[in-house]
Amino acid sequence: GEAPVPAPVAISPEVVLLPASRVQDRAANDWDGRLVSLTGRLEKVETLKNGARQIFMDCGGHVVAALLDRADSGASIDALRPGSTIAATGICVVDYSETWPSPRFVDPIDMSLLLRRGDDVQVLQVASWWTPLRLRLALGAILAILLASLMWARSLRRQVIKRTAALASET
Repeated sequence: GEAPVPAPVAISPEVVLLPASRVQDRAANDWDGRLVSLTGRLEKVETLKNGARQIFMDCGGHVVAALLDRADSGASIDALRPGSTIAATGICVVDYSETWPSPRFVDPIDMSLLLRRGDDVQVLQVASWWTPLRLRLALGAILAILLASLMWARSLRRQVIKRTAALASET
């Protein structure tokens, strides 16, 4: 049938990866297969062999991978700059420990997101223009200009010394 898409629930990895001590706790905190929204800092964007995009975001110290399986809607993902603060909405996929069956309940060990389309990722704050690479390039350019200036000043000083000696020998 058709029904409206449920609203995403804003969560954090700590909530999803919380170990349960009782069955009721596990049922209340089962995020696997639910539409959720995560906020974090974009670490990197990868393009996979099949054209799918995978983004990695740091959500308070926990790196979460989000996969956009549709190659046709990845242009907005490719424009993202690492270091930006983003909000990603997708289906939560929870990985569980492989200790089943065990006397304890199976605990979640990792999570990821399955994105539906490219606009499921929204930029909340754009990353600073100053990246480590640009900073190194700027410092290298300043150092090169400084060295060229020092060499030019030394060359001028030698010319002044030679000209002074020449003038002194003429008199």
